[in-house]
Amino acid sequence: MVIGRRRRRWPRFLALLAVVLALAGGGLAPGAWGQDASREATPNDPELLFWQSIMNSKSAGDYQAYLQTYPRGKFVPLAKARLQTLGAAPAASAPGPAPAAAVDVAAAMRQGLAAYQRSDYATAMTAFRGAADAGNLPAKVMVGELYYLGRGVPQDFGQAMQWFRSAADGGSAMGEFKVGELYYSGRGAAQDYAQAAEWYRRAGDKGNAASRAYLGELYEKGLGVPRDYTQAMQWYRKGAEERNAFAMRGVARLYENGNGVPQDYAQAMQWYRKAADEGSPKAQFNIGFFYAHGQGVTQDYAQAMQWYRKAADQGNVNAQTNIGFLYANGRGVKQDYAEAMQWYRKAADQGDAVAQIDIGGLYADGRGVAQDYAQAMQWFRKAADQGDASAQFIIGRLYESGLGVSKDHAEAQRWIQKAADNGDENAKKWLASH
Repeated sequence: MVIGRRRRRWPRFLALLAVVLALAGGGLAPGAWGQDASREATPNDPELLFWQSIMNSKSAGDYQAYLQTYPRGKFVPLAKARLQTLGAAPAASAPGPAPAAAVDVAAAMRQGLAAYQRSDYATAMTAFRGAADAGNLPAKVMVGELYYLGRGVPQDFGQAMQWFRSAADGGSAMGEFKVGELYYSGRGAAQDYAQAAEWYRRAGDKGNAASRAYLGELYEKGLGVPRDYTQAMQWYRKGAEERNAFAMRGVARLYENGNGVPQDYAQAMQWYRKAADEGSPKAQFNIGFFYAHGQGVTQDYAQAMQWYRKAADQGNVNAQTNIGFLYANGRGVKQDYAEAMQWYRKAADQGDAVAQIDIGGLYADGRGVAQDYAQAMQWFRKAADQGDASAQFIIGRLYESGLGVSKDHAEAQRWIQKAADNGDENAKKWLASH
């Protein structure tokens, strides 16, 4: 089973060094990432955040505040349907005066949302705090979010936890989800996967799609709960029903790895496509990986490039690195080391160690750039400083050979030992033979 990103490499021999970068098995070459099971970055979308905070609310004022703030919003039909269920009319219909406290809370929520939209977070905090102090659960979530992000107030995870917990204790599914998130990440409380699972379950039982997806992840990884692929699939499926892309990727990954279900690349591809249709760059990346390897589809590097580009255009570093690999090796495109360098740089500038190693390799080999071992060393060092064992081994060999640095056998031994301690098989073999 594989959880996380798989890295597969083919052998590369750096000029004059014969430094083998290959890891066990075959597959994609250096600079090529595989399956990405990590979470998507949380979108900074105040409309989505507010909708998620009110979607289980029993207060008509919350939905009226949403409709007045987002008259053309994505969730207008749902907001109107909830109002109809509650026996209230949209605010624009002005059916009659509401109780003063409710009007004040609704006005405060509108003011807070408008301020949040224009990035006036101090004003947003004041407005949300007023509504929260009046007991409004979505407002409590928004106050917690501002503390969590450090917007309008100093960042304070402890305060965020207090406000999310207050909303959760009132029955807010979004509040419960946020409490689970803090326990998962260890912010505002000691990291506790069992607590995270409990809070995700509470929110998931109320229909919170992200909670269902993340509870599936905990079952898949065995974090805070016994590892149980059947439970993982059930919770991922529930999240997928609500069009949650992370949940869809979870279903796909279980099929890809054959965990809890027979391995089925075609089914995996179908679910990655569903997630990609929701805009998930990680799903787009995984589809590219499938085309590059011919998993569930006919191998097609041109198609791989197209899907990697979709993900890369959204900033996905794994896709950027793999595009660099395709250009460097002429797969699906004409070989172009200069173009490969540009894509590696995009990923490396975001801290991707694999791309940093590949840039070092281009400098060491003099491909697309003038051969420059000193530059190569700088890029290998960036990756090594992040704990990349293969980069550490390469640095050791550079010190051994005196390329880009003064020859230093003691320093070579130190770096190669560090690589071996971090699991690099080539480093272990070198130490055994010296």
